[in-house]
Amino acid sequence: MILSHNWFSGDLPPELENLTKIVLLMLDYNYLTVPDGYPVPGNTFHDFLWVKAPTWYTTQMDMLNVFLPLLVR
Repeated sequence: MILSHNWFSGDLPPELENLTKIVLLMLDYNYLTVPDGYPVPGNTFHDFLWVKAPTWYTTQMDMLNVFLPLLVR
């Protein structure tokens, strides 16, 4: 399943772990939140991600906050 190069942000839904028949999960180059201490040994969701998408956490980007100047007439 290819979900890379999108604007996905926030936490990964743990329901992804229910997709047991997928061979590959590509989540690269999004704005997803990497859990603290990832991967946590014994966490089944982290184990699933480690097998299906081993590099996803290294390719997440920070949201770019753009502040435009206020124009006053």
